[in-house]
Amino acid sequence: MNRTVIFLIRPGGYRTVAAVFGAVLLLAGCGGSSSSSSISDVENAISVRSPDSSEVHCERHGTTDGKALYRCVLDVPVSVREMRPETSCYTFEDGKLDNVTRHVSC
Repeated sequence: MNRTVIFLIRPGGYRTVAAVFGAVLLLAGCGGSSSSSSISDVENAISVRSPDSSEVHCERHGTTDGKALYRCVLDVPVSVREMRPETSCYTFEDGKLDNVTRHVSC
């Protein structure tokens, strides 16, 4: 079944709908900020992204573009029996992990 729901809004009601929608978006953004992320959040996000790595250690390493910068060392599998440490830099904001190693010197 394919049903389409059409909402009819009177000509003067568009401003009200826009105001309510803006308020909902504003309230949805409240409650969390990028500064509330901790090192353990970053380490967990890296562990999820790289499940083959055995250990992840991160430390705060300044800021870049107004975002907190984290320098992380993780063991990356090179072969079946060998792990190699690799250093990378990440930003973690709003639950999103970005590898910025190419843009920032670690």
